[in-house]
Amino acid sequence: MQTATSLTRQFRRPAAARLFARALAWLIAADSAYRQRQQLRRLDDAALRDLGLTRKQARTGTR
Repeated sequence: MQTATSLTRQFRRPAAARLFARALAWLIAADSAYRQRQQLRRLDDAALRDLGLTRKQARTGTR
């Protein structure tokens, strides 16, 4: 027979795993956006114009 503590632990682990997975996914997405902004900042104005972006949009990551 399972105790209340062992039942509680069974239900907490999946929630903690989901929370960790969501946090990890957010960190990966934030890192990807940061790297993309860094690459855009290295482009000259003509290349940004070809992409339809302004220098401000390249700095802030907005469209």
